Amino acid sequence: REAAARRGFRSSIALPLLRKGQVLGSLNIYSTEIRAFGNDEEVALLQKLANNLALGMEILRTRAEKERAERNLAQREREYRTLAEYCPDPIYRYDRSYRRLYVNQTVCRIVGKSAQELIGSALDDGKILVSEQSKKVMDHIDRVFEIGAPVHFLVEHIDNDYKMTIVPEFDANGSVATVLGFAHNVTDIRKLERKQSQYFAMAPGVFATIL
Repeated sequence: REAAARRGFRSSIALPLLRKGQVLGSLNIYSTEIRAFGNDEEVALLQKLANNLALGMEILRTRAEKERAERNLAQREREYRTLAEYCPDPIYRYDRSYRRLYVNQTVCRIVGKSAQELIGSALDDGKILVSEQSKKVMDHIDRVFEIGAPVHFLVEHIDNDYKMTIVPEFDANGSVATVLGFAHNVTDIRKLERKQSQYFAMAPGVFATIL
C-alpha cells in the first residue's frame, strides 16, 4: 500500500482469479482516482476480465501438464522397449485378430526372420508355430480377452518347450485392447521331469529285483 501511495495511486481493487472453485491468484488494479472502483457495473466487467485470465491460466497449466505427461510416457516407452528388446525371452504383442503387433529381437533370432516379416501377420501364418500350437495360443488369447487376466500354458517349438504367459493390456476405458505374451524356455526342466517320471515308473520293479 505504501509503495502504491508513493506512485500516486489512491485506490485499488483485488479480484480473485477463480476457476472451478479454486483460487489461482488475484488481479490487482490501481488508480490515481479516489474510489475509482465504486461502480458495480465496472467491477462486474473487471471480474469478467479476471475470469478470462483465470481461464487462460488454466489452459496454460493444462497444456503444461499434458506435455509433462507426454514426456513421461515417452520416457517409460523408451525404457520398456529397451528392456523388451534385450530380454533373453521371446516377447510378443497380439490384437483380437491374433495379429502380431510387436516381437522382440529374441523372437527374430529364434525363428530367423526380421521384425518386419513377422509384425502385421497373423499368428497362424506358420512363420513361428505349427498349426496345432498356433491354435493353442489363439485359444488362450481369446481367454485373456474374455477374462481380462493372465493365463499360463506350455507351447512346443521345434525341439524346445516354452512356458508361455499371456497378460492383458487395457485401454483408457478399462477394456482389454491387446495382449502381451512372454515365453520362457523350460526344455531342460521338462526333460528332467520326464526322466524323473520314468525313474519313478521303473522304481517298483527295481525294488522288487533287489528284494
